[in-house]
Amino acid sequence: MQITRLNKLNTKHKTIFDGTLDLLYKQIFNYEIDNEKITVLFSDFEKNYLSTFSLFCKSLLLNSFFIDNENKESLYYEIVNKLNLKSKIPEYNNPTGLKYYYVKSFDFSPCFTIKSLNEKYLLFCFGVSELNPGRYVILYQGILELTK
Repeated sequence: MQITRLNKLNTKHKTIFDGTLDLLYKQIFNYEIDNEKITVLFSDFEKNYLSTFSLFCKSLLLNSFFIDNENKESLYYEIVNKLNLKSKIPEYNNPTGLKYYYVKSFDFSPCFTIKSLNEKYLLFCFGVSELNPGRYVILYQGILELTK
């Protein structure tokens, strides 16, 4: 499996939403790729986490697409590397010693959604955080193209 980054981001992530949960569910994020419009909603990526490999494997999107079990782990770590995710091993409530990946600061969980376009699979990547009670922020991380 080959992963290509469609857009180059510098070290600063672009904030695409800052507001309440009610407003967040009404947001529509539009992208144009190869002269095709692609719409992404918060509900498309809200539960598809890249924080750990086990959460990545639980994604319904991943299971419904073309990725077999043997390739999931190598795909996961390649995505983590392409997105330059940070890592940390939490000291508390982590009996297995899992390494967690995050965006920008430990508060931002990396999330994704997969969209298909002209026989391409595009991975739209975001960072999501509830910074204060009731205040949600989404960072745009970029788009990766997955090809066999």
